[in-house]
Amino acid sequence: FPVTILNAAQKSVNTLKFTLLYSTFISILIFSITFYKLIQKIKLQHQQEEALFVQNEWYQQTMYSLGDGVITTDIKGNITFINRSGLEITGWTFQDAVNQPIEQVFQIVNNNTSGKSINPALLAMQENKIVFLEKNTQLIQKNGTLIYIDDSGAPIHDSQNNIIGSVLIFRYITEKTCVVLSLQKYRDWE
Repeated sequence: FPVTILNAAQKSVNTLKFTLLYSTFISILIFSITFYKLIQKIKLQHQQEEALFVQNEWYQQTMYSLGDGVITTDIKGNITFINRSGLEITGWTFQDAVNQPIEQVFQIVNNNTSGKSINPALLAMQENKIVFLEKNTQLIQKNGTLIYIDDSGAPIHDSQNNIIGSVLIFRYITEKTCVVLSLQKYRDWE
């Protein structure tokens, strides 16, 4: 009887050891698989973030390098981006222009009426369509100089088609406009 109890106790201890060892092995295996999956997910997320950063940087540099001036605004009409050509044409610096209302940086007047023109970026958001400038529109540069420009404004939409801002694309056309006006005056004299 004591040997049987001893054998049964030994068998119980062995079963307990095996169960403990087996459950420890299973726990370590589950932990290792979970850890591996987590590391893979973190690596994938890091790769996606890096790709998104590179793509965003590429778009930013493309916009910054365009020959036409580009200004983007938020829904309130505050400037969120202005490219190099936009800075040169308006006479503003990036630091001074960003977060300013577009009407402050991009002040335009109609040369025919000398009245203030409606800003196409704001009108584009208001009407939810692409808007073009009136002919003979001049931009008042930061230093007060008037220059002829041509431009268009368009609303920017999010993935649900809600307006989230606007983009304004413009170019310097003073020389071209002066030549056209001179030709018109010459024709009028004939």
